[in-house]
Amino acid sequence: MSSDEEIKQKNAEKNDENTASSHLDNDNIEGQHQRYNGRKPKWWKSLAGRRATKGQRGAISRMTERGFVIPTLGKYQHELDMLAIFRQFRGVSQADDEDNDVFSGVSIGPLKEDRILLPRKSLTNNQPSMDICVEIGFGSGENLLQNARNFPGKYYIGCEIHQPGVGVALGQMEKELGNGDHYTTNNSFTKSNNIAREIQPPFTNNLRIYRGDGVKFLNFIPDSSLVEIYLTFPDPWPNPGQSQWRVVQEDTVHLMERVLKPGVGKFYLATDSVCFNDWTHKIFKQVVYKHMNEGGEAKWLEETPCLDRQSWLPIVSKYEEKGMKEGRSTLLQCWKYCR
Repeated sequence: MSSDEEIKQKNAEKNDENTASSHLDNDNIEGQHQRYNGRKPKWWKSLAGRRATKGQRGAISRMTERGFVIPTLGKYQHELDMLAIFRQFRGVSQADDEDNDVFSGVSIGPLKEDRILLPRKSLTNNQPSMDICVEIGFGSGENLLQNARNFPGKYYIGCEIHQPGVGVALGQMEKELGNGDHYTTNNSFTKSNNIAREIQPPFTNNLRIYRGDGVKFLNFIPDSSLVEIYLTFPDPWPNPGQSQWRVVQEDTVHLMERVLKPGVGKFYLATDSVCFNDWTHKIFKQVVYKHMNEGGEAKWLEETPCLDRQSWLPIVSKYEEKGMKEGRSTLLQCWKYCR
């Protein structure tokens, strides 16, 4: 179990015995502006700071060099060129790049800030019409990788702050991709005996990894660029006084409003924590009510029942399976951004 899963498991176990006090904490959100605190307490950092294994660190290094890892970003006055993140695997010329979605499997090197960042709201920004999805906190990446396999027409970016989980995901990507030098522009695979056969490009061509806080990563996403945001089994922070560290806050919702495509974009939540599920519902309702009280229409619409999980949460992870064996049910939410 990764360090991230250990922390979530410990807090989930506290959830049942602190349900009453957690709900008291939840009830206090009304009338308050909820902000996300990315600076975690020292005890949490000591549990979460475990290094990846040597093999995992090797996978991270190799896949970074091959261009599958988005570098740590520190220029908040810039935004990501979403096309540049995926362009380097395209099996077409630069001139044909805008209208051709064919990928080769050959990387031209690591992603660099000066190649993937543009001045914010630059007149030269020409974001493509792409179905881009972001998963915040993907754990070991089981669902992230399966979604990328299931939907090759979509583009996925997974964000994870814990190095072991990043290493596991990149290791699996590397295993499935192979050595990366045998995919050609016509999607053919050439063996050492020069016998060629047609295959489909590997799923990893539509998947990139960001090693960092997914909420902070949203600050670099251009306006109206995403179709879906997933939050799967986040740390519930169930105890009173811990709500500031929960991923879903009023500020986070406003950040999602900026990056999701109006009328199309959706936010999905999967959790086995009753307090976090209730908290999320109250935060979204609070945002909706505030906007309506100001004379506007509802920005968010909850879709019930939630869309079939096979379209966004196809895998039952080890963490989810363990929770089900211990009597915790998986709770799902889906909110559509209307405008």
